[in-house]
Parts: sequence; C-alpha cells; structure tokens
Amino acid sequence: MDYSFPPNVAAAEISTMVGSASLERGRAYSRRQHVLDIDWDADGPELTGRVLGSGGSVYVTSVGFYTAPSGVFPEKGLCTCPMRANCKHVAALLLAGNDLQREVTAQHQAVRSGPSRWERQLDSMLRPADPSGAGHLIYGGPRTAVTPSAPTPLGLQFELHKEGGTADPGRSRYAGAAEPESEPRVRLGVRPVTRNASGRWVRGQLSWDRLQYTYYTTEYRSDQRRWLSEFCALYSAGQPGYGTGSWLYLDSFNTPLLWHLLAQAGGLGIELVTAKSSVAVVVHDEVSVTMDVRSGDGGLRLLPQAEAGGRPLDPVAIGVLGTPAHGLFWWDTAVAPSTSLQSRNIGLAPVTGPVSDALRSLISARVPLDIPESGRDDFMDTYYPLLHRNTEIGSSDGSAVFPELLPPELVPAGQRRTRLPGHRLRNKAAGTGDRSAAAVPGGLAGAVPGCAYPV
Repeated sequence: MDYSFPPNVAAAEISTMVGSASLERGRAYSRRQHVLDIDWDADGPELTGRVLGSGGSVYVTSVGFYTAPSGVFPEKGLCTCPMRANCKHVAALLLAGNDLQREVTAQHQAVRSGPSRWERQLDSMLRPADPSGAGHLIYGGPRTAVTPSAPTPLGLQFELHKEGGTADPGRSRYAGAAEPESEPRVRLGVRPVTRNASGRWVRGQLSWDRLQYTYYTTEYRSDQRRWLSEFCALYSAGQPGYGTGSWLYLDSFNTPLLWHLLAQAGGLGIELVTAKSSVAVVVHDEVSVTMDVRSGDGGLRLLPQAEAGGRPLDPVAIGVLGTPAHGLFWWDTAVAPSTSLQSRNIGLAPVTGPVSDALRSLISARVPLDIPESGRDDFMDTYYPLLHRNTEIGSSDGSAVFPELLPPELVPAGQRRTRLPGHRLRNKAAGTGDRSAAAVPGGLAGAVPGCAYPV
C-alpha cells in the first residue's frame, strides 16, 4: 500500500476524534487557510503542521496514525494550544491533509493520462533523458505542462561500531603476553539512506542488496542509485560469501577506488551523513602516517603519528582503511569520554604512501606500545633496523636517538659475511640465547619481516 502521501480521513472519523463542534471550527480554519504548512512522514506515520489560531498565535499540531490491513487511520491528535489534544486545530490539519491527498492524486492521474504517442516521441527527441531520473513532459497546444514529482534523494550514512578488545588496565604491559594488548576495535560502517518528508535521513526499506533490483528503487534518483550500486559492487569484489548485510565496513573496502567514488558523490548530490544532524563526516586530502618513538623513564613508547588539516590526530582514535591500506579514518576525541561514538565527528583521508604491517598493527591496537628499559637496547639493535626497511619511523620530540644504519655491502663469495642487523634475534630464537621475554616488544614481533622470535 502506498503511504507516500497522507490518507483521506472521513469527516465521521474526524468528528469521532475531536467532536462535531471542533470539526466545524476546523472546517472554517481550513477554508480560511489557517493551516500554514503541512508535512507527512510516511515512516511514522505522522501528519504535522502549524495552524494559525483565532488570537493570532501559531500552534504546532500533529496527528499520529496506525496501520491496519485495510489502510492507515488516525489515532490521536496533539497540539500546543491550551486544549493540548484532539482540538479544532487537529481537525483543521486533517482536513488540510485531505486537500493535499486530493491534489497529489490529481497530479498523479494527470501524469498517467499523459500525452499522445506522437507527443511523447517528439518530447524524447527534444529533451534527452535526464540522468537524475526527474523527467519533464511537454504537452502540445494550450494544455499545461505537468512535472512528475521529484525522485527521492539518496545519501550515504556513516557510523562507528565498536567490537572486541583485549586491553586490561590492571595488567602490566611488560608481562610478555602472547597477544599484544588492544582497545576494542572500531569499524567504520556505511549504508544507504533516503530523505523522508520531514527532511530526516532514514533507512526506510533501503538496503545494499535491495539497491541491485531496479524494480524496488524506481522512486530514487537513477544516477544516485547507480553510484550506490557501483559502491557496493566494488566493495563486494573479492569478499567472501553472498549478500552484504545492513552495513558495509570501509576498513574492508580493499580498493583505493573508494576515494574516486567519494569524490564523485558531491557532484551527484549524494550527501555523506550520520544518524545525528550535529555530527559531520569530512573527507580530507592525503595524510601521512609514521611510527613515532619517544623516550621516557629509561624505556621507549611507540605510537602512530598522523596529521589532518595541520592538526595531529589522537593515536588511540585512528583506524585503517583497506588491505593493503590505502587510507585512514578517525573520530573526534575533543569531547567528554562518556560521549558515544555516534556523537563524534568522523574524518577520513587517503594515505600518501604504503602502510607497513607493523605500523598497521600498531594503529589497530589503539594503545601505545611501551618497551621497558631492559628492552631498549634490543629494540634499537634488532627491531629498529627491521622496522626501518619498510616503515617511516622517527621521534617527533627528539627524545629517541636511533643508531646509524649502514648500507648493504657486497662481499666475495666464500668470504665470511658480517652479520646483518636482525640476524642475531633469529639465531637466538633457535634456542642459543637466554633473553627474557619481557624485553621483546610483543606487539611488533609478529608484524616485522624477518623476526622469528616467538611471542
């Protein structure tokens, strides 16, 4: 059943709700155009509007409806006037809704009757197809041109979801645990939404799977629907299983074509939104991300470092997009700690270069990696040379001093080779050393190429 415009409410139903006297006063208000505006929310369903009272006051009036197999029926009317409910203003609003329903029905009938075959053919020749799906028919002779109702716009809703996590505030980070500690994983989900009659972005009947079937999506802008379908198809390429569910997660969007699509969205009028109108989503220019090493209390602290718009990002509020990584996303931490993820602004941007597995692991853990004083020399002698191979690493505050790394040297075959940095750790993994597990940075050992030390 089509609920895209208000149902016609019989006068007897209105009288039962508000009384015969209020019905007559409501008729007078409706005839005098005291209903200043009217809005129908099919998701409610609810009819709302502003009604001018007899004393010049403007009242906000609404009528809630309930659905039944035989249709949609009014349940209760509310108003900001002294009566508070089921008053003459409610009656006027319902009668104005009836007028709107008749007007829309007449427009639809006019569109269905349409021009003759030769007029349609000439119209298609003179006016190429509108990519937005909003056509305009030219009627010959003295007849009036009729424009079909505008197609419903589509948007892309972003939402942060939290899952998992192994961090234990009461446990020492130097206990040599087999698994590196981490905060709960935060994922960036997206789904298609549409704007309802009251201007709010809602999911409605939309889903990623449903967008693939044009039979169900004819009311939406065709160019926006195609964009969302392409977005879903690029995400799904190479993904296991069938169907996509309610959300697509951008941390699993493995192609950098994501940024090309997001650049197209604005030109197509596809808004990037969240569940709350006060929360923003911003796509930034390229950002660089490095591994930052800081010295303190004799030990070292490793954490990711990135900037966006000239401002450093909070290292515990960053996520990685794609495998291999092609971008970052982050969320606002300049709010109260108790603020939900759904109330934090979201940023995302492509990265300037490759993100190594070690750096990705550090970002995803969302906790700094602390190396005790007893492991400092081991890190500098063994891990730093390995990390330096494919990770940009530095010390933002200059507190950590790194050893000089000599370039590789060719030696004649058969000549004794100088042991390269990193080989000492591999040999000790075979059981020839007695290094304490507490000295090994557990969050890096599994992610650094060439590191075979068990963790």
